[in-house]
Amino acid sequence: MLGARGFPGFAPSSSSCQGIRALVAHTEQEYGYRVTAIQLNFHPNHKSSHKQHRDIYGAGQKGGINCTCSFMKCTGTVCYSIGSSRQILCETITDSRSKYETCGEECTGRKTYKWMHSGSAMHFNAPWNNNHTHGDLSFFSFGAVGQDRRIQSCLM
Repeated sequence: MLGARGFPGFAPSSSSCQGIRALVAHTEQEYGYRVTAIQLNFHPNHKSSHKQHRDIYGAGQKGGINCTCSFMKCTGTVCYSIGSSRQILCETITDSRSKYETCGEECTGRKTYKWMHSGSAMHFNAPWNNNHTHGDLSFFSFGAVGQDRRIQSCLM
């Protein structure tokens, strides 16, 4: 658990802080992880999205070409969706980190679309993360335009 230090910008007794602590406790109990990082993504409308990517699970990886951050070794990620439904694209990739090889020049890989409804969770571990990317698709938003505000929290 994150202890008494709380979260920057939140009073320790605030309902926001208590909600995050509840997600941390649930994640640690359900998946057997020790949560070391939390990322909150606020999607105010149907135009926002979370681009295709792999998560960073260790010191050998960087967040970008000029990234100087240091990362703790992680076992997996649990993402929770709060507030609306979005379609998630999970894509199998073939590169130096992946165990998969392309089947030919015309091979497009495998793309799987999954719905992540409000209140649901998506879990993936390091082996899955090495072989796939994930992201949410703003143009597949569920509900009326302007009605799909949501918060996505990722715990690592």
